[in-house]
Amino acid sequence: MGLANGLLSLSEEQMTSAGSAIIIERELRFYVPFEKLVSHVTLEALPTQLVEQHFFSKPAQSLLAVLVQHSTQNLTVPSGTRITQARIRRITSGETVACSLQLKGRLPSLAQEERIEFGVPIENELFHSLRDCADAGTVTKRRYFERGHVFAPDGNELAVRAEIDVALGSDGEPVRDLAGRQFVTVDVELDTAEHLMHLRAGRHTFGYLQHAVELTRIDKPLRKALSVQRLARKGLDKRATKVLDQLEEHLRSQSR
Repeated sequence: MGLANGLLSLSEEQMTSAGSAIIIERELRFYVPFEKLVSHVTLEALPTQLVEQHFFSKPAQSLLAVLVQHSTQNLTVPSGTRITQARIRRITSGETVACSLQLKGRLPSLAQEERIEFGVPIENELFHSLRDCADAGTVTKRRYFERGHVFAPDGNELAVRAEIDVALGSDGEPVRDLAGRQFVTVDVELDTAEHLMHLRAGRHTFGYLQHAVELTRIDKPLRKALSVQRLARKGLDKRATKVLDQLEEHLRSQSR
């Protein structure tokens, strides 16, 4: 099904403004070698979700942005927003399934770690229709949640939650690069730039982050090679494997 036909199938019942919002997403993303991660945390003991994401290419992103804005009454995207990602997402937690159409973008005033995000919940039927139109790849992740704290120098602490994502293949097994490594990222979303600074400074309870590389700070070409959108299109190919080699060598040099 083409994108135009998929959009023609929309109805008010399938796509509603309930639950829609524009937010500023402020988070740090880390790459953690799998063996280091599991030496600090037992994944099987953590709450988990299955996250399925399907991406749309650039020609469709602007169209979807207009669609989302006009489907809601109180959603106005700030002028100057550059849309960088359009996707549909389905999250399965036990017997609960939630689907949404989401867009992400950037504003000149935002820091590298900040993005604007907006979207709307959609019905499962519409998710399936749009999935046939998604032309920029698919990624599935097993997401684990670990609660922790970020500390300020004055002793105040902020409760935060780390999202540990393990990329999965079509067979439901962890994806591995050409060197046999599992690909695991950790995202921690922060309320303020100050909290972000404390997390970067190591004032937190997530022990495995001492073995991590912050992907939000590495050079852009390296960061893009390991982006979720590229993983959806290319998988853990030769380029991604080469970048992971570099990151792991960096971690080894730090530990010497």
